[in-house]
Amino acid sequence: MKYTIGQAAKATGRSKSLISKAIKDGKITAKRVGTTLTSPMEIDASELFRVYPMLLKQENKVVQPQETPKEQRNHDAIALATALEIVKVERKYQDEKIEDLKGQLREAKDLAEEYRQSLRSSEVKLIGVMEKITEADNKRGFWKRLFG
Repeated sequence: MKYTIGQAAKATGRSKSLISKAIKDGKITAKRVGTTLTSPMEIDASELFRVYPMLLKQENKVVQPQETPKEQRNHDAIALATALEIVKVERKYQDEKIEDLKGQLREAKDLAEEYRQSLRSSEVKLIGVMEKITEADNKRGFWKRLFG
């Protein structure tokens, strides 16, 4: 979901000038819709709410559902849609991270298995060498083993 500066100000409860300053300072990224310098800017919802938390209620104002003005309902719908989008983005990020960690675990298991096989192979070779040395020692006589 994309917001204009005015919509972003309403959604966060901040002023338009504060949102504009945040864009200018690089805290929030935004894209111009047109080609001129006066063209409106679009701010991605996740980018906006990363910097400024979402305003869910207006202070000191209780509004009954049947008396909710149309603008307030639109604002609530936008806020809920934005919250849902943020949750979806976070979920996608977490799923990607889980898959990445699963891949790293598979690679580590494969590497451990390669090391085990290499160790077994070295162990078999070492046992063979030890047996040859023992056989060679048994073939030499007592005096040769004693004096070399």
